[in-house]
Amino acid sequence: MYDLVFKNGWVIDGTGKSAFKADVAVLGDSISAIEPSIPVNKAKVYYNISGSYLSPGFIDLHTHSDFPLLVDRRAMSAIYQGVTTQVIGNCGFSPAPIKTAEDMQRNVFCFKGPYIPEWAEFGDFLNYFSHISMGTNVAVLVGHGALRSWGMGYENRPLHREELRKINIQLSKAMEEGAFGLSSGLEYAPGINAEGEEMHVLCSTVAAFAGLYATHVRNRDENYRVGFGEAFRTAHESRVKLQISHGVPKYGAPEDAAEWLLDELHSAATQIDVAGDVIPYEWGPTSLSAVLPKELLKNQPAEIAEMLKSKEVRDRVIGQEKHFWLQLRDERWEQVLLYYSRAFPELVGKTAYEIGEYFHTDPFNGLLSVLQGEGESMFSAVMMGKIKNRRHLKQLIQDPMVGVISDAMSLAKDGPLSDMIWSPGCYGWVPHYFSEFIGEGKLFSLETGIEKITGFPAGRLGLKDRGFIETGTKADITVFKPEDIVETSSMTNPQEYAVGFTYVVCNGQLTIKDGKYTGNLSGKLLRRGESYHIRTRPLNV
Repeated sequence: MYDLVFKNGWVIDGTGKSAFKADVAVLGDSISAIEPSIPVNKAKVYYNISGSYLSPGFIDLHTHSDFPLLVDRRAMSAIYQGVTTQVIGNCGFSPAPIKTAEDMQRNVFCFKGPYIPEWAEFGDFLNYFSHISMGTNVAVLVGHGALRSWGMGYENRPLHREELRKINIQLSKAMEEGAFGLSSGLEYAPGINAEGEEMHVLCSTVAAFAGLYATHVRNRDENYRVGFGEAFRTAHESRVKLQISHGVPKYGAPEDAAEWLLDELHSAATQIDVAGDVIPYEWGPTSLSAVLPKELLKNQPAEIAEMLKSKEVRDRVIGQEKHFWLQLRDERWEQVLLYYSRAFPELVGKTAYEIGEYFHTDPFNGLLSVLQGEGESMFSAVMMGKIKNRRHLKQLIQDPMVGVISDAMSLAKDGPLSDMIWSPGCYGWVPHYFSEFIGEGKLFSLETGIEKITGFPAGRLGLKDRGFIETGTKADITVFKPEDIVETSSMTNPQEYAVGFTYVVCNGQLTIKDGKYTGNLSGKLLRRGESYHIRTRPLNV
């Protein structure tokens, strides 16, 4: 007797192969049978999904749900989109390892205090997460920035040899305890201070565990060849499995930047295991504190806020040689929005130009006034920029070596995260992806489009039992009709749940039934090494 049977649906198995008509049966937490017809008397519960497609639950390879999942385990904005697995710890940010509660402010996006973590080292964090039931499964990367600040604080310098040895041991322990790999955010402090030897040593350790190195590269605009080139070089030297995170070149890159990156990606793939991913939007979010130079970011938030009262300090920020976004240098203020602010909610959605008017100053000083006013919560403020060229996005997204991610976080319209805004992707990246790129007259067939958010990310993580509809794999399932999927979330109205995903199953339990949240928390922590990978011995460094 099966626990659950979906009858008469079209199965998309996650490999990119053509859909086929079949019934799919679930027993316990796994897919038990895929047959042309399963008698209804063999099922405790069955659903006739005639006219619908059944696919693997979507795997979001790049999220910033680290803190949201700690305070709201439901992951509602994700499961309403058919997502059953999220990867956290990206862009060098992760909630562990940490030494003080204050480190959480810097090591996760959109931290909301007070929150006292119950862990210090990475293994303690994984153990904490392993006792939590969630709306989705979670796989965790070690954030290089968090690792670095744990080992030497926030000073702007290369690591000393002993400090590098110390954090490498911590990384090795994290990999042994179940981390899926390492992420870096080399455009952010403190990761921006890392040098070649540091990344080579750390990535060699990840490679010894057959883990993944996901990198937000150092530069994606004018010096994009340097930023991407560093990532390829690190992977060649360390033999690590490389993932180029959200790799669309940014504003300021030349017209041939995406073509160059694809050429390099395919060339590198002849020698190393490498792939990329993109966000399906032209606009992108980041912390407003990214406008500050690294010499300021070594200070505590309250100290930075006090320093921003000085005209001399502000002039130094505005006149810095390298801006995080070149829109700031080129005064493209209509392309920079304030997207989340606890201190100035009335300014959310306003352009930098409008913010300058509000403070009776120029746009850049207006943004600095927001940071100053945020004080202790400045690392939670979010800005949004039109940082990508649509032609570059289309060039990359249609390449078979490039997957699709949200770069967002799982939120909810009620509860402790109800006021949180990061991007429209939090509630709508999957419908947006369908709307813009999948279907007749668009870039992908349904099967190819689904593979980019199921089989592709499963392969990058090394998951053997998720991301595919096969007998024996875990029952992470999404059921939908493409024509019913509605992109309700938008830039101006980002907090609307997706519509059109009829059933979502996570580890055999329905989390969405008839398009509605069931309340089931059947997601769990995934550990590398628990039936996902064959362990290898740690590198002795």
